Amino acid sequence: MRSSLSLRRGPNEVNFTKEEMKHLISYLDMDEFENEMDRVQLVAQAVNQNLEIGAAKVLDAFAKADPKTRQCKVSF
Repeated sequence: MRSSLSLRRGPNEVNFTKEEMKHLISYLDMDEFENEMDRVQLVAQAVNQNLEIGAAKVLDAFAKADPKTRQCKVSF
């Protein structure tokens, strides 16, 4: 099964809580996440986005992550 989601915000503008993200974070493909952060680095800097802060907002949910119940992943 494949589901897609689109993001229109910069990394510093995430609009979810850790409580909401904990349901998805264990499915995050970390290699793809890091590649995406590298890919958008110059554009993010041009609009004063700090990728470390943005990534931390996403990754902080790992502490309370729900366990995986399916074989799927969130990718970019």
